[in-house]
Amino acid sequence: MKIIGLSGSPRVRGNSDIILDALLSGAKSKGSEVRKYYLNRLKVRGCQACYACKRTGECKQKDDMRPLYAQLLSAEIWVFATPVYWWGPSAQLKLVLDRMFPFCHPPNLDQVRGKKAVLITASEDRPALATPHLCGMIRESMDYLGIKILDELLIRAYQKGEVKNNRSALARATRLGEKIASGK
Repeated sequence: MKIIGLSGSPRVRGNSDIILDALLSGAKSKGSEVRKYYLNRLKVRGCQACYACKRTGECKQKDDMRPLYAQLLSAEIWVFATPVYWWGPSAQLKLVLDRMFPFCHPPNLDQVRGKKAVLITASEDRPALATPHLCGMIRESMDYLGIKILDELLIRAYQKGEVKNNRSALARATRLGEKIASGK
């Protein structure tokens, strides 16, 4: 099974990134092929609303989304990891989500239907207060594409890297990675 992790944090080893690593480690321990992308390191422009992808199935922009499209299409499970910024995803993840518009049209739509996704968040406030809009956006977007949300790991953590001391959150992420790699 191939799992792709999209780290939307601008901080390497930030809280959402650490939880993502735990999940991917658990999945890898059960034999999954895992690949992780730091979205902050990619050069991704915003969607230009040109609708070229609706006509051709491909985005006409030539940036770092091109190779990412291929990786997303080849993975069975997508893991989105982001800090919560203003009740939504980081700008880095939002850019990538907006650029998934080619997946809304044939032939790509048929290729993404049936995939699965996981959402990981880290927020200063309690997740029940901080994440409803973000979770709703991801759920609706994935539902529109025919992608099932397997789980959401909504973690409270603010200072960079503090989640590494949250053994419970790390264990939950590792177990979830093992579980999805096992197909359960």
